[in-house]
Amino acid sequence: MPIYEYNCDHCKTDFEFLVRGNQQPECPDCQGQDVQKLLSVAAAPKSSGSLPLRDAPESCSMPRCCGGGCSPDL
Repeated sequence: MPIYEYNCDHCKTDFEFLVRGNQQPECPDCQGQDVQKLLSVAAAPKSSGSLPLRDAPESCSMPRCCGGGCSPDL
């Protein structure tokens, strides 16, 4: 059973919904059914030693990163 992310057209709330069969998602805040499925990024399993971590540059808000995405000169 997949979990999808949705946005409510009425109250603009983002929420996750566990889809079972042909179930229609409903907003947990306003119970509206006019919702849009959001594009979700799949989570990759964490493996040891996959990418080295290093200190993030000062311009990045992340405390540590794997590099390459924060600044072109890294």
